[in-house]
Amino acid sequence: MAEYGGFFMDRSGPAEYIPRETAAGRPAYFTGNATGTPAPAPRMPGALAERITAIFLGIGIPAHNIGFQYLREAVRMAYFEPAIINRITKGLYPGIAERFSASAGRVERAIRHSLEVAFERGMPENLNRLFGCSIYGKYDRPTNGEFIALVADRLLIDDAVRHAPY
Repeated sequence: MAEYGGFFMDRSGPAEYIPRETAAGRPAYFTGNATGTPAPAPRMPGALAERITAIFLGIGIPAHNIGFQYLREAVRMAYFEPAIINRITKGLYPGIAERFSASAGRVERAIRHSLEVAFERGMPENLNRLFGCSIYGKYDRPTNGEFIALVADRLLIDDAVRHAPY
């Protein structure tokens, strides 16, 4: 099981979100003092959501746009199921829309808007610096699918290198 934003996710099947429970049998977000003031749930450093967020902020994607959250979910979905990148309009966008109670069109538009804003802030230079080579020129903007696949693949490669036996 891997932690994702205060929940555990079973990688063996479809995404199931199970709240963590404390010794008292209550979900972790209900822990706290006797007055019921919730204490923040412990976070695992290097969790996938935090790594994705760090990449996005480093590239210049604004965190206040809803597209940021949609993009983070899209990369997470592509990380756990790489084949979904081949079904963007029939699988990825509807899956995100269902999770966030939105329409697939709204998801696509919000992701595109976040990437456009980041592009205006200097995303090509930041992307090239992140990946260590010149991928995009001054006027090249990746499509939603290209960007999602690029970040998910980067995370998968980083994990493979980190867990390599040598």
